[in-house]
Amino acid sequence: MQPYRASTPTPSSDIKIINDVFEGNYITVKIGSNSVDALVDTGAVRSLINEQTAKELKLKIVPKMDPNLKPLLSTNGSEVEIIGYVVAELYLKGLKCKW
Repeated sequence: MQPYRASTPTPSSDIKIINDVFEGNYITVKIGSNSVDALVDTGAVRSLINEQTAKELKLKIVPKMDPNLKPLLSTNGSEVEIIGYVVAELYLKGLKCKW
């Protein structure tokens, strides 16, 4: 997962909310001991998590080192500022995945 800085204000990333409000492509996953709602984007090249949520989950952000990496673009074509990456254990219905 790559942490990024949100360019526009984002809703509170209260990690206590578990799928009560979301519909559609959101699923509940566990990252470490925390349950969080995640958007499933089957066409995504990378998985992203915003900087605030990464910090709340106490994930270590490893700074981006390669200045020549191609930028990631959002669906509206704007560039997403990548600040680094994290390594996290993610659990989907009990299945452990490393990201």
